[in-house]
Amino acid sequence: MNETIENVSSVGYLTSRLEDVCDSVKLEKNGNIIGLVKGERDSSPLLIATHRDVPHFICTAVEGEKVFLVHVGNFKCDKWENCDIVSENGVKATIGDSEDKLYGTLKDNEAKVSVGELFFPDARLAYENGIFTVYGISAYAPAAALLLAAQKMSAHRPTRDVYFAFTAEGQYSYKLYADAAKKCGVSEAVCIGSVDSKESETVAVRLCDRSFSSDKVLSDMLISHGATPIAIREGRCAAGTVQVWGIPTAELDVPVREAGSLNESVKECDICAMADIIANFCNSSN
Repeated sequence: MNETIENVSSVGYLTSRLEDVCDSVKLEKNGNIIGLVKGERDSSPLLIATHRDVPHFICTAVEGEKVFLVHVGNFKCDKWENCDIVSENGVKATIGDSEDKLYGTLKDNEAKVSVGELFFPDARLAYENGIFTVYGISAYAPAAALLLAAQKMSAHRPTRDVYFAFTAEGQYSYKLYADAAKKCGVSEAVCIGSVDSKESETVAVRLCDRSFSSDKVLSDMLISHGATPIAIREGRCAAGTVQVWGIPTAELDVPVREAGSLNESVKECDICAMADIIANFCNSSN
């Protein structure tokens, strides 16, 4: 389980894990990572997608053991002090306490860091009393569930083609879900997200628009595989961005605790439940 979640913000990690279970994997120019598992027949392809929209930092300068950073990504936090971070090249550092400039102190003085190099919060999670603490990074739970589902599903060849997509981070990350759906030419899609446990105590399925007649069929199928329906979310969400293109789309959300805080956590059983629902749904007939 730790291996499934560890470093799920890394393009290299995600690509290599998908290559283990998919027939083909591509890194698109827009940053999306898309893997394809070929089905027994070429009809009604399905997209299962989640985001890797995690907070990260860009190195702007290096002075001795200090790397100066700029925070990017949608996640906001006032206090990054003492957060462990790791670069895309595996260099580790700890963010220091400073009111002037955000910086990290290298754990290895001999390590080489380049200006422009990306750093991510260290994804090796704390595990205590059955709960993984993900340091406020809600993308990790859905990404871990999607990887685990792909591994589970790969044991049986699905009836139809199934695309697994990790969309790139950034201001237009929701749009990239639609880009993936259109690129793959799918007939249905399921977006994977997270929801505060105040709304749902189990994996939840929800739709943002009931205007498409086949949405009810898609929702009922997911519910039959173990998801629990909850109220439709207001405002923008990934499923809505895909759905406006006429592609029936549901959203599955894994429950997290203290969402959006540095104490955000997720239970292993919820990640496994999400993976089971996705895998069973992918392996079901159209």
